[in-house]
Amino acid sequence: MKQKHHILFFALLLLFSCKKIEINRITKITTDEVSIANTAVTVGGTIIDISKQGITKYGHCWSTNATPTINDTKTEFTNASAGFAFTSSINNISASTIYYVCAYATNGDETVYGEIKTFTLSAYTAIAVTATNLTIQNETTLSVDGSITNIGALSGMEYGHCWATHAAPTIADNKTNYGTIATDRNFSSTLTNLSMVTTYYVRAYLKLNNSIIIYSNELTILIPDLVVTTNSHSIAGNTASLQGTIVNLGVLPVTDHGMCWSTTTSNPNFNDNVISQGAASTTGQYYSNLSGLVSGTTYYYKAFARKGNTIKYGIVRSFTY
Repeated sequence: MKQKHHILFFALLLLFSCKKIEINRITKITTDEVSIANTAVTVGGTIIDISKQGITKYGHCWSTNATPTINDTKTEFTNASAGFAFTSSINNISASTIYYVCAYATNGDETVYGEIKTFTLSAYTAIAVTATNLTIQNETTLSVDGSITNIGALSGMEYGHCWATHAAPTIADNKTNYGTIATDRNFSSTLTNLSMVTTYYVRAYLKLNNSIIIYSNELTILIPDLVVTTNSHSIAGNTASLQGTIVNLGVLPVTDHGMCWSTTTSNPNFNDNVISQGAASTTGQYYSNLSGLVSGTTYYYKAFARKGNTIKYGIVRSFTY
C-alpha cells in the first residue's frame, strides 16, 4: 500500500510540474545575421518560443536611434510557429549612416524584441544611373530619358537630369528635381528655354545625401538653325541661273525657299522680287532662273529660306548683264 502512495505522489507531482511549465512559457525571439550584398540588406530572425497568449505579428524594425521599436520602420509578418526562422529585406535607408535593427514579436498587448544589431551601407557602386534618348522637340526644347537601377536598400534625396553648355554638368547648373526615390525607376525630363546653335551637355543624377551624388553618362546635342547660302550664277542668253544651297534645315519645316532680287537696292529681301521654289525637305543645292535680263543693268540677288514667320538669307551677290 505504501508503494502505491509513492507512485500516486510522483504522478501528481509530474502532472503539476508540466502545467507549471506551460503557464510560464514566454515569447522569445532572436535577431540573426545582417547580410549586405552590394546595395541589398537583409537580416534574419528566429522565433525561439511563443507564449500561451501567442503572437499576432513579427518581423524586424530599424532606425538611426539606438533602440529601434515597432513605431519605427519595420517589416511585418503573420502565422508564426516556435522554431521558425525568417528574413526581412531592409529598405529606404540612407547611405553611410549607422542603423540599428532588431527582431520583434507582438500579440498587440506586449512586444518582445531580440538583440539589437548595427549595420552601415557605405558601398553604392552597384547603383546604375543612365541617361538616354536626348531628343529635339522644337527650337528651344529638348526631352531626355533616364533610369536608376540597383538602388536596393538605399533611398535618395532627389533625382532628375542636369544640363549646361559645358561638359560634365552638375546639379549646380540647370536641373529637374523629382524628389525622393527608394525604388528603381525610369523617368523623363523636358529641358526648356534653350538656344539654337548651342551645344548642350546632359546627365541624369541621383543625390543620395548632401555629400554623395551619382551622375550618369553624358549626352550632347545641338539644336540646329536653318542655314542657307548664296552661291554663284551662270548666264545663258538673257537668263541667269542663280544658285543657292540649304545647308541645314533646322528644326521647323522649311515652307519656302528660293531667291530674292532687285535692280534698285543692293540688299534685296523677301519684300522685293522673289523667285519661289516652294517647300524643302532636304538639304542641298537649288537653282532659280531669272529671265528677261536687260543689258547694262546690275542685278543683286541672295538666297532665302523660310520657316514659319522666320526668313533666313544668304549673302548678297551681284552681276551686270
